[in-house]
Amino acid sequence: MSATTHREQDHEQDGPAEEFIDQNDVLAEVGDGPESDHPMEEADEEIAEGGDENIPDEDEIVWEDNSIQQFTSHNQKSVFAVSTHPTQALAVSGGEDDMGYIWDLYTGEIVARLGGHEDSVAAVGFSADGEMVATGGMDGHVRLWRRVAKSNGWRNWEFLTDVQGPDEIVWLKWHPTGNVLAAGSTDLTVWIWNLPSGTPLLVLSAHVSPFTAGLWTPNAHSFSRTHAPRVPKSN
Repeated sequence: MSATTHREQDHEQDGPAEEFIDQNDVLAEVGDGPESDHPMEEADEEIAEGGDENIPDEDEIVWEDNSIQQFTSHNQKSVFAVSTHPTQALAVSGGEDDMGYIWDLYTGEIVARLGGHEDSVAAVGFSADGEMVATGGMDGHVRLWRRVAKSNGWRNWEFLTDVQGPDEIVWLKWHPTGNVLAAGSTDLTVWIWNLPSGTPLLVLSAHVSPFTAGLWTPNAHSFSRTHAPRVPKSN
């Protein structure tokens, strides 16, 4: 047997040489417990998807309630219309509870309850001088109230009349100087009444879709209305 063969056998009998690792070269330890069984890429995905809850989302909109007053008497139902008085700190609102209310802007207290509708009140508005208020309902009725002038300022209102003609009423617009009211309906018509008599002055008709809005012109001699997808018309 050659000397070379003896040296190879001696090397095999001595076993593998020990490997020494410098602790300064260790970057991380991976344990043998169950917590370390999941693949590393899953942790990366969790970080990418979930993120840190404490990091704000740049696209998140934070709404701040900076209102100075609120009115909550519509029995947690939807409110469809709100209008303010031209001179007093009053507002009128109408909602899904089939009611209209006049309420104080400073205190939020109810000034008057405007009932009588059998469906949602979708439109409301004070007359130009603030002496009358109208409510328009999905029941096709316009109901009118007037301030009782000789009692307690603006706190008392009396019912005057109920006018009807169109189908479901979706908007109201008072004349800027007179007691004339226009109302738009889902039946493709706009009705214009003289109030408080309730006499119809004019009925305007559409041929394609309901009028979605109406406005008296600045000289108060014409009325403009519009409906989608057509252009505005005037009379």
